[in-house]
Amino acid sequence: MLSYRRLYCLAAIAATEAPGYAAGMSRPTIATLSGLLFIATYIVAAITLPDLVPRLHWTLEALYWCVAGIVWVFPVRWLMLWSVHKR
Repeated sequence: MLSYRRLYCLAAIAATEAPGYAAGMSRPTIATLSGLLFIATYIVAAITLPDLVPRLHWTLEALYWCVAGIVWVFPVRWLMLWSVHKR
């Protein structure tokens, strides 16, 4: 049988743990693994997408590569802020 003191300690520990997170997985670890998976998927998608459409004018292709080179920053920025508890 648990003593009141031990039960109080267990309740205090349980109250400090963040609900919904796997035990042993911190936000930076989750963010790192998610970020690596996202970047790998994004690179494959960004390289494959131009092959699915017919050749475009070089200015449109240059615009696509500029946009594709910048867009990935926004989800990664959100992930970095989330990992340090700013979101």
